[in-house]
Amino acid sequence: MDKLLKPDRLDIDSNSTNTTQLWTHWKRTFQNFLEAANVSEDKDKLNLLVNYVNPVVYEAISECITYTDATVTLEKLYIKQKSEIFARHTLSTRKQHVVSVDRNNDFDDYIRDSFIRGLSASNVRQRLLESVTLTLDQAYNSAIYLEMTQQQSDSYIMSNSIVNSITTDNTLQNTAHETDQNNSTSAATFPKCWFCGKSRHTRDRCPAKNHQCSCGLMD
Repeated sequence: MDKLLKPDRLDIDSNSTNTTQLWTHWKRTFQNFLEAANVSEDKDKLNLLVNYVNPVVYEAISECITYTDATVTLEKLYIKQKSEIFARHTLSTRKQHVVSVDRNNDFDDYIRDSFIRGLSASNVRQRLLESVTLTLDQAYNSAIYLEMTQQQSDSYIMSNSIVNSITTDNTLQNTAHETDQNNSTSAATFPKCWFCGKSRHTRDRCPAKNHQCSCGLMD
């Protein structure tokens, strides 16, 4: 039975893009082989492991003194941790363009939630949060539509404010002009008395009649 479960020699390139998948599968086949061969001693497991790796892989575990140490070393070599920098780059890219990427099942939801949290317009964010179901693509398209609508609304309000301001200025100018015209008309219609400076009246009713002017003349 152990011959049937005999694993292939481990020769995974640590620079490969699918090292995690390859290592996980090989490790399982090697464990099945150990169980079928009834190998339980740590030293025996280590010796068998050394026999089933190529020289390049052996260099990585050559200083390990236990089977556990060797497997932990190989785990670190082949299990690729998710890069935070790469995840942030992907998030930034998805905020600008909806693209197709290779991701796990909940990655889209994570990107969608981060996208909504990062929106600067609180009203747009609130509208998206009110949705019962929302995919990443729907969130992106809705955000674009809502932002464009808000910009158009702001532009319309600004245009009306400018028109109202111009109308008000013209009204004030017209009112001032009419007031000046009325004052001029009043002055022309009701001229002042040349002698006393008061409203125009007949000569015999002038308060300055028979009074001496400051210039020495008698009115």
